[in-house]
Amino acid sequence: MSYGVSNNVSRANNATMDMISSSVNDAYSVGAALSINGTTTLTGVSISANKVVLSSGASYLLEYSGQAYDPDLAWVGSVQWYNETLNEYIGSPMVIPVASGMFFYTARITRLMARALITAEDFGANATITLYPRVLSSSSSGTTITLSSSPYLPRLMVIRVV
Repeated sequence: MSYGVSNNVSRANNATMDMISSSVNDAYSVGAALSINGTTTLTGVSISANKVVLSSGASYLLEYSGQAYDPDLAWVGSVQWYNETLNEYIGSPMVIPVASGMFFYTARITRLMARALITAEDFGANATITLYPRVLSSSSSGTTITLSSSPYLPRLMVIRVV
């Protein structure tokens, strides 16, 4: 679904938004792309093989949110948007902290979020930019992080501003 989300009175329809749910509950190794499955109705945005492809001519805000759940939670990890076109990490990472306290073995950490802002100028000579949320680090002995789909699915939000 798409929504107009602009507060610009002179041009009220310059922003659209889409939310895509990912139905995957999985563990990810360092360097792996997090799952993004679904389709988007936004012009200039496509999703293929866990990657978001953005077309030039607009600015975009991307947020990948999820929740971590692990009965052991003896690790810290982070996820950050990776710009495959320019081979660099961008935006602010989603940091998964170690749970502590008496009930750490049933900890659920919600509303973790990795964000990236791509302005129209960031495209330069490129017609498209390909991005995906990528596991940046993990301190667990198994070198994986686990995102849970219960009770909330991981979500990708894309806001496109022209």
